Amino acid sequence: MEELKGKIRFVRRGFQTIHQYGVLKAILLALFEFFYEMKFRSDTVDMISLDEMDIEEHLKQHGNIYLPSPYYFAYRAFKQLDMDYRASVFVDFGSGLGRMIFFASQFPFRKIIGVEVSDVLCARASKNLTKYYHRLEKQTPEWQIVHADATRFPIPRDANILYFNDPFDAEILEPVVQNILRSARESERRIFIVYVNPGHPDVFLKHRFDVLRSEVNRQGKGYMIFCR
Repeated sequence: MEELKGKIRFVRRGFQTIHQYGVLKAILLALFEFFYEMKFRSDTVDMISLDEMDIEEHLKQHGNIYLPSPYYFAYRAFKQLDMDYRASVFVDFGSGLGRMIFFASQFPFRKIIGVEVSDVLCARASKNLTKYYHRLEKQTPEWQIVHADATRFPIPRDANILYFNDPFDAEILEPVVQNILRSARESERRIFIVYVNPGHPDVFLKHRFDVLRSEVNRQGKGYMIFCR
């Protein structure tokens, strides 16, 4: 029954996508969804409400429902990143079912990490990724799903691509950004932020992150890339 409810919500989301982007862009988004879901078999299309997540009440007040990050925006954003992937570490905050870990696994990162506060979603993501790596006999890049509150997650000293699919509000995003800045001071490096459907870009702007790229429509849908 819960699985059926998730699929119904996803269909409703499809109609909302048409309203938010128009028919042509919605078709493009759908084509990317079809292509990458066929490629990864990731089982990450579910929409999961906060009430269905096993997280503390105060986190529910500041979090957003789990919506799978559109592959199209990830594809567009990654095309803008000019870096040595082999020397890079990717972190997805609010990684949910692990969709962006699947996507990042196409690139020769040194390591890819998902940070998720829901233990249930962590377990599902780990199971799906293990199956995917086993099916393809993949050994690299190394991946990890971390069960943690994003505000308490210590940013790795070599993490330089940080991904957000609008997982939470400014009250949680602010201390996360503070942690990013602290990590950058302790280990100086250039850090890129990919912020999909950016709900609170002002948090990055007030901390003097530069906008490298912005493709956001009037309804706030799209992606931004910040760097510092």
